[in-house]
Amino acid sequence: MNISKKMQSVMVRHAISIILLTCSFSSSVLAQTLSETIDAAISTHPSIKASKANVRASREAIPQAKAPYRPQVSANASISSSDRKTRFENAPENQTKTSPTSTSIEINQLIYSGGMKPVVKKQAQLQVRQAHTQLDATQLSLKNNVANAYIRHIYNIEALNTQNEIATITQEQIASAEARFRSGIGSQTDVFQLQSRYFAIRAQLYEAQNAVELSKQELHSLSSKVIMQPQWPDISVLPIISMQHAKQLAQKVSPQLESAKTSEKIAYLNYLAAKRRNKPQVSLNLSATSSSESSPLLEKDEDLRAVLGLSVPLYTGGRASSEKRQAAAERLSARYDKRSIQREVDLSVTNAWLNRQSTLEQLKIQEERTSIAEQALKGVESTKAAGLLSITDVLNATEELQNAKLALLAAKRNYTLASIELALLTGNPNF
Repeated sequence: MNISKKMQSVMVRHAISIILLTCSFSSSVLAQTLSETIDAAISTHPSIKASKANVRASREAIPQAKAPYRPQVSANASISSSDRKTRFENAPENQTKTSPTSTSIEINQLIYSGGMKPVVKKQAQLQVRQAHTQLDATQLSLKNNVANAYIRHIYNIEALNTQNEIATITQEQIASAEARFRSGIGSQTDVFQLQSRYFAIRAQLYEAQNAVELSKQELHSLSSKVIMQPQWPDISVLPIISMQHAKQLAQKVSPQLESAKTSEKIAYLNYLAAKRRNKPQVSLNLSATSSSESSPLLEKDEDLRAVLGLSVPLYTGGRASSEKRQAAAERLSARYDKRSIQREVDLSVTNAWLNRQSTLEQLKIQEERTSIAEQALKGVESTKAAGLLSITDVLNATEELQNAKLALLAAKRNYTLASIELALLTGNPNF
């Protein structure tokens, strides 16, 4: 009976811990949906802020690309002092002090650049587009990570709740076995077996609690939010589309593919730049200079010039032809990279689409399994009360129900994640 009292004390403490845990999950913190959590992550995560800063930095490439083709104005000024002493043979010493000054302004304008101006400008614009594409890719990756962490957190919470339900069922079974033992129609062995099973469930409960805490911390690190009451997203709002339609949508919205297309355009412009870089260039130079010197011969000197210059590279040591070959090879490489990514996008969509179909079927099977397991446990308990089955049958039925419920949760988790993955790949944020 001492063992029974100790067991009752343990069960009371466990019941109290369940109540406290339940209260912690139903606190005053409002439930936060997956969409709200994703929005919080996008607004606070350092990777997004870094990508946005990269976009702002890339925009500065446009005025920098235009600058060399605009007038370049420079001004110079100087002043100096000289004290010169000279003496010729058989002549007195001569001392000359001067303070010459000089000012000038110069304007340079590139008139013809061999066609480089539009190429350089377009290159800068594509750099901005590439930065935006990288931002989109970072956001997509973050959305996927948050969705995985969010759904795992829900799964861990509900798995913990399931373990608590099984523990409560086991407590009721222990109380029933003890009552039968006291009335002389049951054995103490039955009580001990149930108690042993109960302690095993308690060990699993601690693991489940740790899993909940870990997933909560992971979600907090991604979104900077403490999510106390996560909700299963409504997957039913996502449209059911064919695999071919999903592939077409993914080809249009994939940031990786858009980045590859932009890289191909940049490679083409690099090829044009390599061809045009060594063409003749025409520039205009205007300069005005004024200088003065304390001299009996020269008091002031003013000079105004206009120079039209032509620069024609004749021989560059083979560098020009090498740059052309390099740019042509890089252009070809970018083209094949784009085709490779197109195939990767198609394969990712295929896997996600098939995974969604497979997990949906598994979810239906686990729902049926859980329903049967619940009925089986009720039947075993009623039959055991009539003395037709052993306690082992009850333990087996209880364990099967526990496994079925956990498998159902896992199936729901997998189906939800597969649906979200397909939605993200096809550019559908409505979940």
